[in-house]
Amino acid sequence: MTDTSARSVTERPRSRARLQLRRIGTITVTLAVIGGAAGAVVLGVDAISRAPDGGADVIAPLMPVGVMEVEIEPGYAVTRTFTGQIEAAATTDLGFELGGRITRVLVDEGDRVAAGEVLALLDTSALGPERAAVEAELAALGAAPG
Repeated sequence: MTDTSARSVTERPRSRARLQLRRIGTITVTLAVIGGAAGAVVLGVDAISRAPDGGADVIAPLMPVGVMEVEIEPGYAVTRTFTGQIEAAATTDLGFELGGRITRVLVDEGDRVAAGEVLALLDTSALGPERAAVEAELAALGAAPG
């Protein structure tokens, strides 16, 4: 334990000396900066005073400027552009009584239509044989003795 206390006693004078040197260095640098700034001011004043007019009476050339009258308006219009798609608030599902293939669509999306207007045509060629069978059944019922 005596070694540790002996070390701290010997290290303290070194750290105090370093602290003193650091303070002296900081003060020296600060004074050098202040002296340099003061010298720059003195040289600047000397250069300005050596100018032919003393640098004080320099007049800039006149520049023409446009003048307009201001009128107070009650409001203003702003044009805004939005990107999007407008869709109807209500939609209606369409369908046929019998399933099949659609041959033609007679209206486009967004068209106005009246009640009862034909919107699309259904391919009825597949219904031909079915119709012939029903007609033959009706004929057979009509020919049967009543």
